[in-house]
Amino acid sequence: MQALYQTSRIFNLVEKRGMLDLSARVLYRIEKLFGEKIDQITWNDNKTLSELELQSSLLNFACSYDLRKCNSTASDLFKTWKDSNGTASLPTNVMKNIFTAGAKTESGWQFLLKMYSFVDSEPEKLKILESLASTSDVKKLIWLMQTSLQGVVIRSQDLPTVIKSISQNLPGHLLAWDFVKENWNQLVKKFHSGSYTIQSIVTSTTYQFSTLEHLLEVKSFFESKSEETAQLRYVREAIETIQLNIQWMEKNLALLEKLL
Repeated sequence: MQALYQTSRIFNLVEKRGMLDLSARVLYRIEKLFGEKIDQITWNDNKTLSELELQSSLLNFACSYDLRKCNSTASDLFKTWKDSNGTASLPTNVMKNIFTAGAKTESGWQFLLKMYSFVDSEPEKLKILESLASTSDVKKLIWLMQTSLQGVVIRSQDLPTVIKSISQNLPGHLLAWDFVKENWNQLVKKFHSGSYTIQSIVTSTTYQFSTLEHLLEVKSFFESKSEETAQLRYVREAIETIQLNIQWMEKNLALLEKLL
């Protein structure tokens, strides 16, 4: 599914730039290309490894952007699971899609938050957390980040997952970066600036930036901390990624608008 990955990457760059008309056209093209395949996907785990990978890629994208009947099917499965008080069995490979559909309602979001504390399965706990972080409710997103930083309700070890998940969505990608800037000193005190946790947080909050303004903002922020911080490998890689995104947009944006 390399084609889906590449077109999704283009969509994310354009959407995060705020070019919503163009991103809508990209989304329309993606649906034209993959719509029939999405319709043919079944919501079970009785598949080969390659079929499971295809299922995951297609449904993740389709449900994220409300294509076809993805969220409708996922919502029905979530209702069955919720009505069973979380005891009904769900297909593992599409569990995140089901939880994410459930998180779109207030009652579903609150039920998932309760289940986060109750479930023992680590993979299931993380899928619940990713779904909680998919909400478009800004107050909930801020609460999730603050709570996981404090280690109250949400475990501190799950903060990178929370921030990464929030960064992937249009309502939250700038919110997550602002949170990192505002809480940087507390973050590095808690996790250490050279840790994989901080590396993951920096990468996930900056990799979709594609403007000169954001490039200068990221560079200035880390330079303001210290020379040592600015020279950390993951900081330099984050800056290089933004530069590459800018170059790609400068080279391809006009052609993309023409083709679509």
